[in-house]
Amino acid sequence: MPQFFYLKRLLKTTFLLIIFLTSSLSARYENEKIDLIHDFYTPFQDKKRQSYQSLKRRFVSGFGAYRGTYIKGHLHSGTDFKGKYNEKVYAIGKGKVIDIHLGFPHRTVVILHKLENGEVFFSSYKHIEDIQVETGDFVDEKTLIGRLFNKHELKDSGFPVCHLHFEIRKSFEDFGEKSWSSMNKKELNQYFMNPMQFFRNHIK
Repeated sequence: MPQFFYLKRLLKTTFLLIIFLTSSLSARYENEKIDLIHDFYTPFQDKKRQSYQSLKRRFVSGFGAYRGTYIKGHLHSGTDFKGKYNEKVYAIGKGKVIDIHLGFPHRTVVILHKLENGEVFFSSYKHIEDIQVETGDFVDEKTLIGRLFNKHELKDSGFPVCHLHFEIRKSFEDFGEKSWSSMNKKELNQYFMNPMQFFRNHIK
């Protein structure tokens, strides 16, 4: 009985600590002093960086698709855009780098953005190398984030095509974990937005 009591109290304390940390994290992001994002761009140096069609032509795999990697059966948290070997990847607009995590072949950069109404969202860039930014850096659409894989890296990764896994996140309270553990649409929609729909709403 005493062991059960202490275990119950430990679980309760842990739960309250998680609530506190996540709420503090949300407040910190909302209070971040960064330039508002007014204009949106694709993450590639195409001729027209505000062209929805240029992204549509790069489409490989969509939001919500079934995935068998990491945790089998999780839903795809972003959209995969095909690219050339060593192709450069740029920020989609003004923001601040808040996290760089994981290693090859899943190295990821996360950028915080703030809209005119004060709401925040995050853009996330996965499967890139030669990261050119650091946590805390302020960025805009001209900021080089990194590059896609070269031929040898693609072979080592095991991926069938050179691509950028791109996410639009509503939250980063999970520190990236929900990218491979969202098992249903309700959970997926709690943390993410469909990137294609997002770009559809913000670029022509």
